[in-house]
Amino acid sequence: MKALLPNDSRYKRLESDIYGKVCRFFAIVTASVLTDKLGLNGVKTGQILEQIQDRADSINAGYASLEDFESVLKEEYGITFK
Repeated sequence: MKALLPNDSRYKRLESDIYGKVCRFFAIVTASVLTDKLGLNGVKTGQILEQIQDRADSINAGYASLEDFESVLKEEYGITFK
């Protein structure tokens, strides 16, 4: 079996598929918590998911980094991640 290398088109498809599945997983879990546990309605939950997507797009476009957002969350709100 031939190894997959980062410049292989199969590698890029696999990477994209995994990224899509991880994003879908976190979107569903987030929406479930917001609606089921925190009582938000579908409209508000949808708005939050759109804002999350906007932040992800900012990171992907290079306007901000994940570390930037993590730092703000820690410094301003005391929220930390493992």
